[in-house]
Parts: sequence; structure tokens; C-alpha cells
Amino acid sequence: MKNNASLIKKQFIKDLNNYSLDSINVASLCKELNIQRQTFYYHFRDIYDLTESILVDMQNDLFLNVDNSYFLTKILEFIKDESRFFVELIRGNLKELVIKFLSNLLIPCIQFRLDEFDEIKYLSKKEVNEIINYHKTAISNLIINELKDEDDYNISITLNKIEIFINKKVLELNIKYINENRNKI
Repeated sequence: MKNNASLIKKQFIKDLNNYSLDSINVASLCKELNIQRQTFYYHFRDIYDLTESILVDMQNDLFLNVDNSYFLTKILEFIKDESRFFVELIRGNLKELVIKFLSNLLIPCIQFRLDEFDEIKYLSKKEVNEIINYHKTAISNLIINELKDEDDYNISITLNKIEIFINKKVLELNIKYINENRNKI
């Protein structure tokens, strides 16, 4: 049974690389795989659930070999390799799943950068999460905007743009701002 879930995921990715998300449905997947609809519904509630499951698998695969210094580059290379898949999800109104996927991957990258600052130890967990959330949202949106023109998606340029959000000076200013304003509230 687990093999059916893998087959469904592979077929969906293959189809998404060739067709728009709007043209793929449970019936078409089942027909291509010569399986019954009940088999699909045994593993997934719908196309949205299937997509989310695929993104979790991709995320887990990326986390297997986390080297924080190159993790961001690895994420961007992966997105480049799977750009058609991500572009179709964005065009097919599943942008929120892509943002969730990117956000989950960006948390360790931003945390790694923040850990370089001694001043971080004076912030509460809530305050650190506030900084992380701000940066992961900005970076996720930047990547999505870069992906919209998938033919011009350039990892080096995207990395340079991301560095604007997570360079040492910007993070240092955010930490300082929160530390200074904590006492004013």
C-alpha cells in the first residue's frame, strides 16, 4: 500500500512538470496509474493533501544533509531543479504551501545566522521567533517572486538578494532594536 502512495506522488510530480495544476485531478492520476480512486483516498484526502505530503518529503530530504553554511544554496539549487513544479503550485493557487515549505527550510538558516550574535542570549524565545518570522516571510516572498519568471531564475542573484535580509548588519540592527524597545513597553 505504501508503494501506491509513492507511485501517486511520482506521477503527480511528473504530470505537474508537463501540465498545469488545474488540469490534474484525482481521476486523471488514478487513470494514468491504473488504480482505483479508493486507493488514492486511502493515502490522501485530495490534491492539496497530496501536494503537502510531497513538500514534506522534499523538506525532509533537504534536512538530511544540513550544512548550515551551504544550506541556503542547497535550497535554492533544489528549487531551481524543481522550478516547474513550484511554479505550477504557485500558479495553481497553492502558493501558501510553497511559502510554508520555504519557511520551514529557512528557519534553521536564519537561526544559524542569529546564533553568531552574543546579544541573542538577551532575547526571549518569542523575540527571537519574531525576528525569524520577519526574515523567513521576506525571503519566502522574494524566492516566490524570483520563481515567477522561472526562465530568469538565477541562484547567485537570488542569494545576493537574500543576503540583504540576513546580512550581519541587518540582523544586528534587529536584535539591537528589540533589546532597546523591550524596556520601553
